[in-house]
Amino acid sequence: MPTPSSLLEAAGCGDVQRVSLFLQSINLQDAHPDNTDGTQSNQLFEVDRQGYSAAAWACCQDDLSVLELLLTASPKFLSIVTHHGASLLHLTCLHKSLRCLDHLLAHVFTQDSPQLLRLLDATNHFQETAMHLAAGIGHTQTVRRLIEAGAACVRTDQYGRSPHTVSQLYIYQVFTYATRLPTTHILPST
Repeated sequence: MPTPSSLLEAAGCGDVQRVSLFLQSINLQDAHPDNTDGTQSNQLFEVDRQGYSAAAWACCQDDLSVLELLLTASPKFLSIVTHHGASLLHLTCLHKSLRCLDHLLAHVFTQDSPQLLRLLDATNHFQETAMHLAAGIGHTQTVRRLIEAGAACVRTDQYGRSPHTVSQLYIYQVFTYATRLPTTHILPST
């Protein structure tokens, strides 16, 4: 019989077989993210100390097999956010999880869906959208996918920064760090 943390552990390790066994062992009809009665069905939506669900860990690790299993079992995973308000889309962008991002954009939401626009423009507790996070780590492939899906590029975070401003800060930090390295790290010695 699975232990309460076994789904989180299995998803965190990318163990598709254990995730599948856990899902087969519970009654999905009774599972609900807001119910904390401790039944095995509600262990499906258990979160760790950071507020990460099994689906969140799959997104962080770009584990599409686990994410597909979990979302097929219950689309309610889409409504669970971390303690900082990060959605699955935030996490896929922050961790450069392109396979999971493509799945969320192409298969979970249709391009004309109001739900997609809400997801694209959803903010965490710092009022950052997924676009802010992708721009903040300088990941152009993720930014491009978000723009193509219809994400807003002008929304500002709690500090008044747009994704464009956040990307400029990232470039500045990379350049500043690179110029502080000793020359031997930049140019090979001859």
